[in-house]
Amino acid sequence: MQQLARNLLKTEATTSPQLLLATLQEAIAALPSKDEPVTLYLHPDDAAIIEQHFDEDSRAQRQWKVIVEPAQTQGDIKVATALSELDIKLAQRIDELMNNFMQANWSRFNDPT
Repeated sequence: MQQLARNLLKTEATTSPQLLLATLQEAIAALPSKDEPVTLYLHPDDAAIIEQHFDEDSRAQRQWKVIVEPAQTQGDIKVATALSELDIKLAQRIDELMNNFMQANWSRFNDPT
């Protein structure tokens, strides 16, 4: 059942831009400096989503540079500044979501009655 849920989450993540955009927002917020230029390393499909949601002027205002990385897995995000770097893997996010769900619902799934 967990594998099915993981597969569903992965499908949702690769077909819906909302998870990608939320993950990007979290990654940018986690960077120690908010005033530095940021380079985003993204799968080509993810780069297209970011470019659709943030036009060139918007990206320039945010100091974002998008680098297309064909070898990157769709849903993975790498953000880098001159002083720091974050590499967020989709599989890791899915595992975190699953763990949070299981912890929140443990008694429901393990109730002997």
